[in-house]
Amino acid sequence: MAGLTTPRITPQKLDGDFGTKLGPIGVAASQTLYVGAVVCTNPSGHIVPGSTGASLICQGVFGNQPNVVPAGSLVSSSVAGTTVVEIDRGTFFLDNDPTAPLSAADIGHACMLNDDHTVSKLSLTNASRCIAGTVVGVNATGTSEPIGLGVWVKLGSVQPFQGTGMGQYV
Repeated sequence: MAGLTTPRITPQKLDGDFGTKLGPIGVAASQTLYVGAVVCTNPSGHIVPGSTGASLICQGVFGNQPNVVPAGSLVSSSVAGTTVVEIDRGTFFLDNDPTAPLSAADIGHACMLNDDHTVSKLSLTNASRCIAGTVVGVNATGTSEPIGLGVWVKLGSVQPFQGTGMGQYV
């Protein structure tokens, strides 16, 4: 799958993290962030669109910004940190990668970020990729709310693995 090129509505659970914000935090130089996209911090601590980069830390979803006329996207300055944003924290409904789909068996385990709207199963071959968060639900049939195939992920929240084996990997 590819990163977003337009804004999207990314459903959020009404849980204890609903309405929680991170920031203000600076955006990396010359980045385009779309409303509804998963965003991460890079090694310099600046916001970038979500991707597979192993050095990225998933933070949440880019939403409408306070004191800014609603817009579908934001293009940051050519100087890192000059543009500042707030990030929505919590549990969001993301696309499930059809090539490495998550299932009910993955609930409670970490999942990997493919791009700024798609997650996939953690595996030994991609264990060095960016971890999106913890899987808390899977809509495998696309018939329950929200409609569509997808995964509920508590972004930026990963419980440490408590086992002695590699049971969380495929």
